[in-house]
Amino acid sequence: MLRNVSLKFKFVLMFLLIGLIPAISVAGLSYYNSRSNIESEVFSSLEMFADSNSSQVQDYFVQREADARVFVSSTNVFESLNVLREGEWSESDEDWLAHKSELDRFTRLVVEEYGYSFIFLTNPQGIAVYSTESGIEGADLTGRDYLQRSLNGELNWSDLFYSDVIEENAMVLSLPVRENGLSGEMVGTANFAIRQGVLDGIIHRGIDDLGETGNSYLIDAQGLMLSNAMQGDLSQDAALVETIDTESVRMLSGPISQGEVDYHENGLYTDYLGNNVLGQVEVVRLGSDYAGLVIEISEDEAFASANTMRRLMITIISVAIILVVVAGVFIATNTAKPIIAIAEVAQQVAGGDFTVSTDIKRNDEIGQLGNAFNTMNDNLRQLIRQAVQTATGVNEGSEALSQAVESVSASLEEVAASTNQFSSNTQEMSASSQEMAELSNRVATNAADGSAAVDNAVQQMSAINTMVEELRTVIGALDKRSQDIGNIVGLITDVSEQTNLLALNAAIEAARAGEQGRGFAVVAEEVRKLAEQSRSAAEEISKLVRETQEETSHAVNSMEKGVDTVRSGSEVVLASGETFKEIVNSVNSIVQKIEVVSGAAEEISAGSEEIAASTEEQTSVMEEINASAEELRENADALIKELNRFKYS
Repeated sequence: MLRNVSLKFKFVLMFLLIGLIPAISVAGLSYYNSRSNIESEVFSSLEMFADSNSSQVQDYFVQREADARVFVSSTNVFESLNVLREGEWSESDEDWLAHKSELDRFTRLVVEEYGYSFIFLTNPQGIAVYSTESGIEGADLTGRDYLQRSLNGELNWSDLFYSDVIEENAMVLSLPVRENGLSGEMVGTANFAIRQGVLDGIIHRGIDDLGETGNSYLIDAQGLMLSNAMQGDLSQDAALVETIDTESVRMLSGPISQGEVDYHENGLYTDYLGNNVLGQVEVVRLGSDYAGLVIEISEDEAFASANTMRRLMITIISVAIILVVVAGVFIATNTAKPIIAIAEVAQQVAGGDFTVSTDIKRNDEIGQLGNAFNTMNDNLRQLIRQAVQTATGVNEGSEALSQAVESVSASLEEVAASTNQFSSNTQEMSASSQEMAELSNRVATNAADGSAAVDNAVQQMSAINTMVEELRTVIGALDKRSQDIGNIVGLITDVSEQTNLLALNAAIEAARAGEQGRGFAVVAEEVRKLAEQSRSAAEEISKLVRETQEETSHAVNSMEKGVDTVRSGSEVVLASGETFKEIVNSVNSIVQKIEVVSGAAEEISAGSEEIAASTEEQTSVMEEINASAEELRENADALIKELNRFKYS
């Protein structure tokens, strides 16, 4: 990032960093410590104020309870209520009126002395029989919770509520009145009303000592205001009307609900006005219930001294920055000027002019830098002069080397051509030998297959011959059976003819017998018919037997010829098998010889290829040498051109 800025700017920036970082660090640490100390002191003050106010609130309620017990112990009070115990209350009762005047005088002195809003008494039925304020006497107050608890014999405080009698918020302390004051049968209740303003006075007392933005107020667990505040719109008519939602409410909500009277906490948060404040919160006992006491002061006021110190530090640091910049510019100018002069000369040298030199007349490190630069420039000028001479010699030597390499390369190319031709011829011969070997192998394979086929044919011819002999025997047997059948058929024919003759004779004899031989004539006729049918069937069988004998005789002749043919074929096949075996042996011998020739051709071809490869490798090496020599000559030319750009003499 700083590579593209001037040296003067870097010097100034360096002085700023060296001078200001420690100053800013010390100032920041001082401000932080000061703020922390102030914060601790403010929180301590808030806590002391909150504890004091909390104690005052507790003391006030305790004192009022003690005052109330003293009040109900007065004869003016319990004797007045004892009068009403004997009958119903009536404003015109003479005995009551006699006691009321003294009661009224005493009660008003108590109100004035202790700052009550008003005091009223009730009979055991909850009817108000006396009050320092008009409009209460005769009212039925049994619906009030605090009065019910008092009628049950319990000293208690009401919640803060709006009183129609005094037309402002109030709390009521209620306790039972007994026939002897604090003992005996209950004869009524005494009730002491306290304005909300009394509570406001207690919690606001001394808040100005904290500062102009000091604030104190009471809230319940839901954030409902139980007193007026000191700041903003909540300073008037806020109690029982306004509800806030701030960090103080969230801190107090749980402890108030659980009655943790020892709870206290502080923090920095935003108040109901939207201002950042330092706050102290505590749980206090408010009569019979619990409330949250909040004490706050504005962050700006609390840290006013720290903010003043911060502004002073910013002013001092700003002045220091100006002084550092001025000093930095002066020192940077005095230091950077000779360095800039050396840089200008260096740019000329970078442009190729080695005849220039610096003129720095100083004895410090910058002067030493200028002298060293001049020495380096002289050495570079001498080096370039020597480099030009060396490059010229390299150029001339590389041209001679290139010519020699070209001559050697030409000879190697001729050798490579001859070797490649020889290798090509050898490879062709090897390929031909391999083809002959393959053809011979195929012939040998085919001959072996033919020999195997002949052996198979011989076996099949032998099997055919066996089957033909067996068939000839079967056909001979069949011919003999046909002859036997012919004899049997002839016998059947003779029997049929004799039977026919006998039937005819029987018919004749039956005719002679007349009517008695008619049945016998019928039988003789049927026998004759059967004889005729048997003779016809025998003739058909005889015909078939003759045809079968003729065909069997023909088959026997054919089988005889087949047997002769099979014998002849077997002899031919056997002769062919011997011939195939001789062919296979001859072909195998040829294949072996061809393989020997092919192997020799392959060895010759491999040797020729190695010679050709070596020749080509030598040719390639010579080409590389030639290319290197050419590249060296070109580099030398380029170096000479580059060196000629410099001015060194």
